[in-house]
Amino acid sequence: MKKKLLSTLLLAGTLLIGSTVSAYAQDVSSDPLQPYEDRLEELSTELGTGLAIVAPEDGTIEDAIDFYSSMSMDEFDSYVKDAYEEAESLDVVTEEYVSEESSSLDVAPLASIAYYQKYFYNSGNTNNYLYVRAYVNSDTSKYTGEVYDIGSVQKSYPSYKCKSASYSFSSNKKTITCNYRVTKYLSSTLIETTTKNISCTFIANGGNISASGSV
Repeated sequence: MKKKLLSTLLLAGTLLIGSTVSAYAQDVSSDPLQPYEDRLEELSTELGTGLAIVAPEDGTIEDAIDFYSSMSMDEFDSYVKDAYEEAESLDVVTEEYVSEESSSLDVAPLASIAYYQKYFYNSGNTNNYLYVRAYVNSDTSKYTGEVYDIGSVQKSYPSYKCKSASYSFSSNKKTITCNYRVTKYLSSTLIETTTKNISCTFIANGGNISASGSV
């Protein structure tokens, strides 16, 4: 009787262990990114930031899965650390004063000229920039006080993506100060989870500007 009971307990234990292993294997297979996300959490702590895997702008999360699942964990470590180190250069940007009297974006009617101006925040790289399209008067010497569009353009990485923005005009309408809330993209599928503010001031008919001065 005791032998039969012992055999039954051993069989139950074996089945329990087997089902646990099977469930774990099923979890991993159903979420192939999980090992990489777990490692990314460790790397975030190591690097002192928050990192996350996202779907590329022109793709789906399946593209991210295909990209990362082809890497070994050592290759993944190197990829993340190299991308993080390269993206550190983006933090060397000009931080300018932002007026407290800022207004949220209002899209004005297409009745006058919208002057397109860019802020190249990474000196020497003109692929990525923050921009504003603000209306100007007939001789382009002053802004009208209306903005048609404001945001960001990303053509390479690392770069910033504008999540929201505000702006304010000077009293004489000759300058506009823009405040961009941005997310840093280390690559098309890897971002920092914390956002930051970047501010810059454009001059009516003053052209584009960069972190190192006017362009």
